[in-house]
Amino acid sequence: MFYGRKLIIATKHKKENVIAPILEKGLGVRCFTDETFDTDTLGTFTGEIKRELDPVETVRKKCLLAMQQNKCDLGVASEGSFGSHPSIFFANADDEFLIFIDKKNNLEILERELSIETNFNGREITTEEELFHFAKSVKFPSHGLILRKSKNENSDIIKGIIDATQLKKAFRKLIEIYNTVYVETDMRQCSTQAE
Repeated sequence: MFYGRKLIIATKHKKENVIAPILEKGLGVRCFTDETFDTDTLGTFTGEIKRELDPVETVRKKCLLAMQQNKCDLGVASEGSFGSHPSIFFANADDEFLIFIDKKNNLEILERELSIETNFNGREITTEEELFHFAKSVKFPSHGLILRKSKNENSDIIKGIIDATQLKKAFRKLIEIYNTVYVETDMRQCSTQAE
């Protein structure tokens, strides 16, 4: 049914590193990605581009757009959200959706994983000492960081910070301007997210 077929993985953040080996081994497909496909047009983790659709419609649209752009009838996409757990008060949650679409066989499979096993976190800081204490607590650098002016501001965002030199440089740049910085986990940049 799937053996030997090409399958597009709609991702901008290297999720093919986890997804492709599983699908290639299990289904016998040949996975590929399209670096020109910009998943951020459907919404960004940091909020510069607001997600207009609910997570299920977003993941479906992401997959179908990538399939259409690449003239491929088999695709996979994921869509994740991090924030407060919907029913466990005071707990953070990772809410992930994965969709598999096969147009040739008129098949769509949607999977949801809601987990409290996440290091999603953020904090306002004013010193390098606070910054590195937070970084250590969220397993930096195996998990990336984002720095911004404040929690609810979408200007002056520095994403994808994965080493201490970058972190210091970004912090010093923002602290000089604003006297306070909001640091948060960059859930697009974490090596253990898919483990």
